[in-house]
Amino acid sequence: MKNLSILCMAFAIVFSSCSKDDAPDTSGDLVGTWKAVSVDYSGTETHTVRDAVTETTITGKGYKMNYELTFSETPNDLTSQGKYSVKETRVTNGEETKQNLGNQKLVDNGTWAKTNAELEIAHFGKNTSLKIVKLSDSELILEKLEKEELTIGRRVIKTRKTTTITFEKQ
Repeated sequence: MKNLSILCMAFAIVFSSCSKDDAPDTSGDLVGTWKAVSVDYSGTETHTVRDAVTETTITGKGYKMNYELTFSETPNDLTSQGKYSVKETRVTNGEETKQNLGNQKLVDNGTWAKTNAELEIAHFGKNTSLKIVKLSDSELILEKLEKEELTIGRRVIKTRKTTTITFEKQ
């Protein structure tokens, strides 16, 4: 009986110590101007022609950061200003290629709505969903998942890329 009591207490401790550590901190105020300080992305691009499949890994690192987001309330407007550049690396079958991509931005001007750790941006008749990884009074980290499938003749191209941008409040 004593062993059963100890076992029950052990289970109680284990289950009570589990918390929502995976839940992002979104306690900060989104309203204000946020300046981008870093951009990173990674993903894959798969080309399929009949039974032949070629996979490319993609990584990118931002530079020339001149990009800001300004969130206002009543109405919930978003102003996207400036651009950033990305040094992109693609690796296919062990072969590495690099390119610089200029004039990049996460979203366009629009309206915004925040629900828990999700941020919806409506612009040009299109909605963009962003995950809020962190929102404090001084730092905002947003993550954007992009999935695309394109068919050209017998070629199917599937792209999946996750972009993470860190902002500092101005």
